[in-house]
Amino acid sequence: MLSLSSRLIKLKKRLYKVEFSTVNEWWFENVNILDLPEYTHLSNSSIVLRKAYSLQYIAKNLPIIIKDDELVVGVPNQNSVEFGMSIPKYLTDEERKYFAHYGLSEQSLPAHHPPAWEKIIQKGVLGIKKSITEQMKKAREKSTIAKSCFEEWESMLISLDALTIYAERYAERLEELIKREKSEARKDDYKKILKVCRNVPLNPAQTLHEAVQSYWFLYTILNSGGEFLPLGRLDQYFYPYYKTDMDKGVIDEEEANEILGSFLIKCNERVVFEPKKMTAHRDVGFIANSWRCLDDVGLNKEKEIQSSFFWHGKENVDYNKFFGQETNNKMMTAVVGGKDRNGDDATNVLSRKLLDLMISLQLLFPTFGVRFHKDTPKDFVTHVAAILQHGQGEPIIYNDEAILRGYKNLNISQEDARDYSSDGCWETVIPGKTNFVYNTLYVLNCLEYTMNNGYSVKNKRQESFATGELKTFVTYNDFYNAFLKHMYLQMEGIYNNFLRNIGITGLVAPDPLFSAMSNKCVEFGEDYYCDGAEYQTRMILMAGFANTVNSLAVIKKLVFEDKYLTLTELNRALLANWNGYERLRALVINRAPKYGNDNDYADDIGDKLLQDFTDELRELRKKSDKIELLGGVGTFHVYAALGNMTGASADGRYAYDALAPNYSPVPGTDTKGPLSAILSSVKPDLTDLMSGTPLDISININDFCGEAGVERLSTIIKTFCNLGGQILTITANSVEELKDAKIHPDKHKNLLVRMGGLSAYFITLTSLQQDKIIERFNK
Repeated sequence: MLSLSSRLIKLKKRLYKVEFSTVNEWWFENVNILDLPEYTHLSNSSIVLRKAYSLQYIAKNLPIIIKDDELVVGVPNQNSVEFGMSIPKYLTDEERKYFAHYGLSEQSLPAHHPPAWEKIIQKGVLGIKKSITEQMKKAREKSTIAKSCFEEWESMLISLDALTIYAERYAERLEELIKREKSEARKDDYKKILKVCRNVPLNPAQTLHEAVQSYWFLYTILNSGGEFLPLGRLDQYFYPYYKTDMDKGVIDEEEANEILGSFLIKCNERVVFEPKKMTAHRDVGFIANSWRCLDDVGLNKEKEIQSSFFWHGKENVDYNKFFGQETNNKMMTAVVGGKDRNGDDATNVLSRKLLDLMISLQLLFPTFGVRFHKDTPKDFVTHVAAILQHGQGEPIIYNDEAILRGYKNLNISQEDARDYSSDGCWETVIPGKTNFVYNTLYVLNCLEYTMNNGYSVKNKRQESFATGELKTFVTYNDFYNAFLKHMYLQMEGIYNNFLRNIGITGLVAPDPLFSAMSNKCVEFGEDYYCDGAEYQTRMILMAGFANTVNSLAVIKKLVFEDKYLTLTELNRALLANWNGYERLRALVINRAPKYGNDNDYADDIGDKLLQDFTDELRELRKKSDKIELLGGVGTFHVYAALGNMTGASADGRYAYDALAPNYSPVPGTDTKGPLSAILSSVKPDLTDLMSGTPLDISININDFCGEAGVERLSTIIKTFCNLGGQILTITANSVEELKDAKIHPDKHKNLLVRMGGLSAYFITLTSLQQDKIIERFNK
């Protein structure tokens, strides 16, 4: 851990003592700019132009707040995935009604992907505006350029002005503070920050302080405008400026730590410790972030699915038993290390420093990932292992060799692929070039459909086609092939939805400021969300993998091989939620092999399932060149909510109980330790699942103490990468500490746990979620 300066100690103390206990305000909730005198003339203008002016309104009206000791300024609006956002509206009443029919609104920004952050740092507003005006000049010489292109370019220019307006307001406040400040030390701080705000983001950054501040100004306006933003490759963006400053003696290590630490503190100021004080700020448009259905049936179904994910008021315990994991989710992830665009090692001093600051300050955001490859310095791997020894489940491990192998199968250049970072959870995206959207294949539901002739147990309705009565399945292959038909039907429906929804959110929720950071959008005058991104990447995400594999193992062994019971008898037990079938449930739990134990019987079933999944992905890719189709396996952090959609399953799981997280074994069934779980996970060919198959393993921190523990963790990481694993999370906690945190939460405010797609403060979770976490460690 780093030795923190007095400034960082005070910033950390304020964060925990003040920020975390203060209920943050939601600004702009009831604002529609068309109702304001200065914007009424816009009612007949294009929606993208109105969006640009809404960003200007944000820049003009965000409160200017400068806190004690901080060196980076700017306070975004309060928002979260759980509770939504409050942004200035710009639609007419007629437009709002029209788009609401399709589940769309101003809140329908897809999020999930970072912009090209380095562009604002390297070119500044003036440089980007110059590129735009040059494109406009060229376009005027051609009579074939559409009016919409000029509207987009004009909107980019207007939204870029929002950045300079916001910076200028801070500069003016700083000038006032300098006149009043009594402390010479703080007055010097104000002068430094003022100098920075006078230069950026208007101009290219020249120093580390300017690079960080320019970055944060862009984040603040975009995020306040409704974008949930991953942070990209922070060490790559900031390192050139750090190195120049250090070489010239402009700053020393302590000053660099204070600048970067101030930035990381800013990322955490909106963390909520008492979620029940929050209020919902979602509208129908927020449902469309990832699912985006354009027909009444699809929209209503997705509303039902999403109802399990979000807070429904303080009294609705049926929904809220799964609450907690999304409260502080702002999709604020970042990666360090990895390869550069040329394929060389990109690990640098900031790769380590940013991680050290995170662990020393005990922060929640950003959720850090580390990219490893065969040329990653060995001491960096050891350093990461030592950080994981502290137990907060971060950083996430990404294996460049395995992930980049998969990108070779797509129409994405290897140079771009090498620049990948994380989206809002762990999926791989290319900053500023991929418009990423995912949809979920609920594979355990497909198994339920097979058992019940296409019928949903929970929803009590036909949701898939009839595959026949159970007695017609004479062999395991008969049953499995029927299951595949349900899976393929779902995958084809997802793919077709991807195709027909390309660019749809851009009609109602364009983002000209985000688009201005994209070279392709600037060149062609297109919005990022109206098919303007370099790559339209879409992911079909398989959820419920381990539960499905274990269930298929029960069916194959106990029904078709041992003939202990029939499918009909098994289904009776499932429909009864195992009530009256307790002995049978004990049998399926203890007798059938389980995924995650390096057992070939279960692992071969998982291998076959993933092979059939990826075969269908390849077939779907042939249908159109409009999108780049990625595959992945995961549940993110909503494995409890996803389980709430499905009845009892053949692996012994009770109806509506949580699923196994991500690509991980079912908690409690991986009895042979983390190495066996890794060996099971790497048996399938994961090449076509380049968006990610994260394996989450939990270890008892008492078993990994001291230098020997660091060495053991390093070995686990290296083994995982050498065997071809893609994404790994390691959480080290003790059962004793977790149990004590339930009883004495005030003593464990900084206890972090990994939730599958992000990390969370343990004490903010519901009792049910806390028990699920404890179950993972209590082996």
